[in-house]
Amino acid sequence: MGVDVEQLTAPSSRWHDLVDALFLDRDLIVERAMTCLLERPGCATTTADLRRLAATTIEHLILQMHDGQLVDEPSHRAATLTAFSQLGERQARQGATMSDLVHGWRVCGDELIRRGREVTADDLHAEALLLHLYESIMAWLDIGLVASAEGHRAADLDRTRQEHHARSMLVRRLVAGRMDGAELRLQTEVFGLDRTTLYHAVRARPTTSIDTTRLERLLEGGQVGTTSNGVLALIDGDICGFVSLLPTDPVPAPVGVSGPVALDALGPGFRTATRLLDAARALDRTGLITLETLGVEAAVVTDHEVGEAMLERYVRPLEALGPAGAMVLDTVSRYLGNDNRLDTTARELHVHVNTVRYRLGRFEQVTHRSLRDISTLVEVWWALRRRALA
Repeated sequence: MGVDVEQLTAPSSRWHDLVDALFLDRDLIVERAMTCLLERPGCATTTADLRRLAATTIEHLILQMHDGQLVDEPSHRAATLTAFSQLGERQARQGATMSDLVHGWRVCGDELIRRGREVTADDLHAEALLLHLYESIMAWLDIGLVASAEGHRAADLDRTRQEHHARSMLVRRLVAGRMDGAELRLQTEVFGLDRTTLYHAVRARPTTSIDTTRLERLLEGGQVGTTSNGVLALIDGDICGFVSLLPTDPVPAPVGVSGPVALDALGPGFRTATRLLDAARALDRTGLITLETLGVEAAVVTDHEVGEAMLERYVRPLEALGPAGAMVLDTVSRYLGNDNRLDTTARELHVHVNTVRYRLGRFEQVTHRSLRDISTLVEVWWALRRRALA
């Protein structure tokens, strides 16, 4: 004959004896669970924290089973959701990952069932008791996992926001030069930075080819957040900060990079990185952009006053002549690009060499400058590059 579950779980029944026995043996169950949990490689939680979490989880499970009711009872479900959610929050704040959380719940449930099997070994109703124990634990495991996972996620998001804020404030204050020696010493300790190391100020713009997370991971050497390689933060849509080692893999995004500087000299370095990023985007360039790789073109893009003066001197007087002036400017541009060779320029334009000479002469006539003068050639090149970018 089967055993009536209501009789089995009634007050002063064998079920309560079993749950009481499990409660008295909870230290043994915790130690068994710890043996399994510590065998798992890569666990981020310390041994002391892991033992506290295992003890709390097992105690929660035992207490919820004490009256023999399953979790479809609204009163029992509502009464424990907050406790399970808080348990997940504590696990997140103590360094446990979501994978650690799921694994821990399963191990604690398995060890409770294992001990229940030992306690009921000589009981006439062992099969019914263990079946009810299994159903109760599985039901509470499901509801506990969901609730604690929500708590874990909320705590994890809060921690991520706090870390991002701390990184962002550090980067903003360093690149603005608003951090004194005492604060710099404190922050370098907090973020694990070496004050004797030189860092490259960087500013990068994510693209359709690489999103923010991947770009940040690439710049930080494979990890997101704070590393000994430097600190990066998302500021105004750009990844800003500083790194000691630059990535060796290709970067499919424009990244302005300063030369190596000390932490307390990052302000000028970051302004250089910003100018180089602007220049790289204007020139449709990607990768690590330095003053060495970009050269004078960085100034062409970012030095607006000089660029405007060059346009006013060499470009706008020709543009005022309409299509004829535009043709002269195009001829001069090709002439400079061909190392001042008349024959090569004529072949490219499919015109006679004398036509090229005429257009160059017209340019000199309008601008009152000679293309045989080196300084004029530099200024004309600057003006034409500025015109092309515009």
